[in-house]
Amino acid sequence: MWPRRVLAGFLLLCSVALYCRNVPLTDLGSARAPGDFKVYLTARDRVAAGEDPYRLDVYSEYKYSPAMVLPYSVLPRSHDAAWLINKAILVLTWAVSIWAGVLGIGAFTWRHLSLVVLGVALSWKGLLEAFDYGQVDVFLLAGAVTAAIQLARRPRVAGAVIGLLPALKLPWAVMILPFLFAARAKKKTFQVLVGFGLGVFAWLAVVPVLFFGREKTIGLTRAWFYLLGHQPAGVYSVGINQSPWLLVLGWQLHPWLQWGALLWMMGFLLAVVLRLMKVQRLPNEVQPLVWVTPWLIIGQLMNPLAWRWGSLLFVGAPLGIERSGLWENRIWRSAVGGIMILLILIQMNPVVQCFGWGHWTDLHPYGTIALYWIGLLLLGL
Repeated sequence: MWPRRVLAGFLLLCSVALYCRNVPLTDLGSARAPGDFKVYLTARDRVAAGEDPYRLDVYSEYKYSPAMVLPYSVLPRSHDAAWLINKAILVLTWAVSIWAGVLGIGAFTWRHLSLVVLGVALSWKGLLEAFDYGQVDVFLLAGAVTAAIQLARRPRVAGAVIGLLPALKLPWAVMILPFLFAARAKKKTFQVLVGFGLGVFAWLAVVPVLFFGREKTIGLTRAWFYLLGHQPAGVYSVGINQSPWLLVLGWQLHPWLQWGALLWMMGFLLAVVLRLMKVQRLPNEVQPLVWVTPWLIIGQLMNPLAWRWGSLLFVGAPLGIERSGLWENRIWRSAVGGIMILLILIQMNPVVQCFGWGHWTDLHPYGTIALYWIGLLLLGL
């Protein structure tokens, strides 16, 4: 009982700290909406004015589904006031996702609590950046955890929840694959697939048609796919994008070495997927957050737009590492602790400045965040 109470208190303190960051409670009027969050609201305002929200003439263009405009339509017209409300929703979603994702399977002990705290510490940098930029990746975490909770008893609901993710960010449609693998053991693959199809159809077709009408929805959807296929090259090459594929292509290597590195990455991800299919237990046998974390890491590594704040998705990594078969080895456990400390330190400016770099982002061209994700993935196998 006490570990659960302490977890609730810890999540409450973290939530207050997250919300109060850059939002002084004594002067809420001084709060300013982050630039990336304004992209959603600008798209909302353009749609309301009868304009096309999908623009290639601006750098930070709106590149999400037409359905994503709708939730922001109920927020205040003021961008700053809308951010205050949206940030509260994001913080609450983050805390509830962790709470629901680690409870319900067996006893929650002090050891589990310490691992959750470590997970929050490891993902904290990404979480802060997501809020600083005004990103909504927290909803990806919430959707994955919710689907994992529902998979055993309500496979269609689980599939429908995953069907929402492409509406948030299209590449995350790949998250349906691990749920299909897991449902196969209970012979519920077809039910999950049906739910996913209905979810995608509802969010990408039915919901927009109800609000925009058939013709406008078709036009917006075409404009969305056109933009995705014609984005400026700079979108893929900025430093905050830690996609391993683009990092390799950006290195000044001989073409054969680049292709070799890309093929190695493909083989590595395939080997990890096959390993998970073999050793990972079902979502109803472990904490949902533990089950979804390696798949979230794989999804991030596969994404051509793998923004560095994606680290917030991996809060369950220490719990998964603790459950891995290699954890009982004392040498391995010591090595894991050292790697965890190193991975945290290289994301701190005072540490990297001691070695001659001006800012921790100077290490981005070397793929340090991508290596961080790969390390967490390997340690949990």
